[in-house]
Amino acid sequence: MSGIARGSGGRRGAVLFEVVLSIALFIAAAAFTLSTARSVLTSLDASHRRLLACDLARSRMAELELGIIGLADLRDQDGFGAAAVGSIDVGAMVTTDRDPQSVRWRFDVRTERSEHPGLSVVILTVSEDTDVSDPDASTGASYTLRELIALREDDPEAYEQDALLEGLPTEPEPDPEAPR
Repeated sequence: MSGIARGSGGRRGAVLFEVVLSIALFIAAAAFTLSTARSVLTSLDASHRRLLACDLARSRMAELELGIIGLADLRDQDGFGAAAVGSIDVGAMVTTDRDPQSVRWRFDVRTERSEHPGLSVVILTVSEDTDVSDPDASTGASYTLRELIALREDDPEAYEQDALLEGLPTEPEPDPEAPR
């Protein structure tokens, strides 16, 4: 009888060891899965911010090429929130944990001569400003776009006078019955 009792005690110890080992393996697998998921989410966030920088650079380059804005406009932008991107709502596009209105974009524009007359090489770099005092802030996203475009030297608001515009009033006449 003593042999049977001794064997069941050893068996209980082995079962306890297996349970503890399986719990430890489960915890290790869960920790690995969570760290992998966190890494994937961080990579997706960085990719999303880089894509946003790319979209901003392409939009600004198109506006520059069409003459809607000038080089001086790009150099003078403050880069904060929706005011910096005109009609583009940065808050709707940014889905990070950070406050969308705190995202600042810096526009760095350089021009170079090209071998083609009338065309200039425009290098536009859009980079995300990050708070260097925040230890949790990741490296800011950046995108550089280089295009060959014709820069307009005249005022984009100016227009040419043509025969259809002759005789039209330049300012609307005030309505005498309108309250002031």
